[in-house]
Amino acid sequence: MKLFFALLVVFLLSAEGAMECSDQCTPWTWAEPGGVSKACDAGNHMDYRLMIGDTQGGVTTPQDGQDYGPYTEAVPYKTYFFCPKVDEFTAFDANGSLADFRETKNVKLYASVFGAGKSSEVRFPEVDQDASVMVWDGNNTNCPGSGAVATFLIFNMTMKDGNYRYKNADPIGTGFVNTCSSSGDSCAFDGSAFCIGENGRYNCATCNATGSDVKILMSFYGTDSSSKNLLSGSSNPLNFREFALGNVYSDLQGDVNGISWPSNPI
Repeated sequence: MKLFFALLVVFLLSAEGAMECSDQCTPWTWAEPGGVSKACDAGNHMDYRLMIGDTQGGVTTPQDGQDYGPYTEAVPYKTYFFCPKVDEFTAFDANGSLADFRETKNVKLYASVFGAGKSSEVRFPEVDQDASVMVWDGNNTNCPGSGAVATFLIFNMTMKDGNYRYKNADPIGTGFVNTCSSSGDSCAFDGSAFCIGENGRYNCATCNATGSDVKILMSFYGTDSSSKNLLSGSSNPLNFREFALGNVYSDLQGDVNGISWPSNPI
């Protein structure tokens, strides 16, 4: 387990620092007239936007890399802008997300990834899709008087020839991967932890008093625009959990919380 975490820290440290973003690829299929997609090649930057809120809506204008202000009826979510390199095992930090959550009362908030929705509406995944998952439960029975936050998420990106492929209008193999069982009764990394979520999509959670900002680990699968195999999926921590001993979730959180994560680096 120590070797696994040492390797994981190396991968996360490689994601530190500001990223220069230009000519980002967009692997999704645009359904609306005038929409433009661009296939992804390994090593290129891609457009990755994480939207956290309670409803769907239009993407707002970024300021210094992220939207500002609380969740309101006019802007019911906040968008975090990142530009990862394709096929690099990458870590993101939704900087300030926990502080925003604590300002809400008795609501559920979801993280959704722009562009990973159904082919008929790629921009905004619906709450029953893999690219949308609950990250905050403001009235969780495990946290009397407070809320529960899923602080650690895993997102898989799967492409063929640098683009998403769709089945029944859904992008195949692209979305958040459960860190809990599909029933939500057990955390894959820590048998003593609890889970939040719904509709078979659950993640390990903690009460907000001991929580942190939402963090996302992202890995790639499939092939890029040159038909080159994408290899970063081999670093996905879910591949190692069955070989690790002890409390993997707590150890992993302890490791990643000690790292300076890139925060909206564009």
